[in-house]
Amino acid sequence: MAFMLRVRLDAASPDVSANAISALSDMAALQTEHRGVITYMFTRPDLATNPNHFEFTEVYANEGAFWAHSSHPDFMAAYVRMFPPGRDPHVTSVTYGYGPGMEGKVRSVCDIVLQKCRYPTVSAGFVLSSKDWPAGATDQGNEDGPVALLFRIRAKEEEGGAPRIMQIIDDLSKEAGEGVVTCHGSIPEQETAPLDVELVLVCSTNAHVASFIDAPKVDQLFRALVKEVAGVRGEAYGTLLVTLRGSFRDLGLAVDQKNIDAGYVLHPHADRNGN
Repeated sequence: MAFMLRVRLDAASPDVSANAISALSDMAALQTEHRGVITYMFTRPDLATNPNHFEFTEVYANEGAFWAHSSHPDFMAAYVRMFPPGRDPHVTSVTYGYGPGMEGKVRSVCDIVLQKCRYPTVSAGFVLSSKDWPAGATDQGNEDGPVALLFRIRAKEEEGGAPRIMQIIDDLSKEAGEGVVTCHGSIPEQETAPLDVELVLVCSTNAHVASFIDAPKVDQLFRALVKEVAGVRGEAYGTLLVTLRGSFRDLGLAVDQKNIDAGYVLHPHADRNGN
């Protein structure tokens, strides 16, 4: 069963950030061997104001894909470069795990190996679609390549709040067709930030982004979402066409183009069976 990890990591200095990027690039280079590592993306969303803050988005087709990726000797070497044993931590991180595949041994190992792990109980949509998506999609940086969209949403306290936003995201996921690989909403910090919602949307191509948001029901749902929020910020990873940024703007959603420091939006030969 599929699962997703979302990681927030802070490096202690620019030198530590540079080391992290080097280690993450080495990790990502190994994943071409593992078709079940669907999304493996390392970013710095606020590069200008907070260049030592990283976020990871990792989607695994199943537990087998996770073990195949994480047990590789070169992966372990890169991991130790980031988290040297027996030293004061020069990076601090929180990992959020979503999806049924997070149960059992994967969760136990994450709890042992990673610094802090949390498993939010409130989520909506799906981590990995059961529908088809095009094989052999090109990597980010190409207009025909895959696109990841991250929306950081602040719900209105006086309205339906975060539960209403989560219901809209769940409804959006039910309208997702071919080429929408991930459509997942969550409240990462339900106790300390109950109004803060994340929506992760991964599509095979710009054309699939367009076909999704142009559907009348999806258009209505996004407009309903905008009415319910106190604020929302969108980020695009991969190359989102300017025309599509305009389409989102028409819906009331500003989307900024961001860069990927290491990894990929969608494995070029992704296999939902983890083979």
